[in-house]
Amino acid sequence: MSLRSSYKLLAIGAVGVLLSVSHTSAQTCSGTIVLASAESSTNPGSRCGDYTYTWYSDNYRETFTEALSGGVSRLTHQWYFYSVPAGSVSVIREGYRLASADGDNFKFQAAYDYNDGNGQHNIFGSFCTISSETEGTSKCSLGTTSDTATWTLTFLDTVTASGTALSTTAVDYLALCVE
Repeated sequence: MSLRSSYKLLAIGAVGVLLSVSHTSAQTCSGTIVLASAESSTNPGSRCGDYTYTWYSDNYRETFTEALSGGVSRLTHQWYFYSVPAGSVSVIREGYRLASADGDNFKFQAAYDYNDGNGQHNIFGSFCTISSETEGTSKCSLGTTSDTATWTLTFLDTVTASGTALSTTAVDYLALCVE
């Protein structure tokens, strides 16, 4: 694994990656940055690249294109963040979408699991929507946790009941910030 010079490796293992970052997109985080440790297959939709493309703001993007599902353009993708410490958690994302003939934008949803046998805690609603053809960065609060948890970020299109135009979006940087 090659880490760029602006990163200082704190810990790496089978359960996750924690980095201390002096990075343009992450400068709004005064705490711990946790990067994606794994991801699911994109279904429906297709993907180019993988979750490691989201570790740096370097214009090497993980890109997604919708697919038709039941005659409607759809996209669903998930990233997993392991061993996220307790604290006030936010997502920092950098990305954009291409022009969308049917008005699609792309939103995030979140859930976390303390691995205590009580199952997932879903954060209802959508946040950090990618709705512009110009790449931008946003930091969006997810709330406060009281223990180390596994987080799942789900990426979805916003027009789910109609439309057949296959929209494309790109994610250049994605991280959880714990303060």
